[in-house]
Amino acid sequence: MATLMQPDGKVELVFPSDHKKFTLDEVRTLVGAPNGMCWVEKVNLPKGAEWDGYKPKFMLVDEEGLLKRDVLEPNINAMNIDGDRRLIVGNALLVYGGEF
Repeated sequence: MATLMQPDGKVELVFPSDHKKFTLDEVRTLVGAPNGMCWVEKVNLPKGAEWDGYKPKFMLVDEEGLLKRDVLEPNINAMNIDGDRRLIVGNALLVYGGEF
C-alpha cells in the first residue's frame, strides 16, 4: 500500500498490481508519466513525518518535476509532509514499508 497525492488535493491509497511490490513502471505511471518515461526521485522525509496516522518511509516524485513546473501544479500536501523544504510539483507517492 502507498498513498498517491495529486496537486489538486486528491489523495488515494494505491496498491501494487501483484499486491506485494510496485514495479518501476507502476511507480513511473503513478508519479505522472502515463507513457512510463520519467526519472523517479526518492525524497527522504524529515523525522516524524506522518500522513493520516501512518509514518511514510519516503516519497517518490518525478525527478524532472521542477523542469515541468510551467505545466505541473505545486503539490501542497506533499510539500507539507516534506516540511516545506522544497517545491514539489506533480504527483507524489508516499511509501510506507516494503512496497518498493
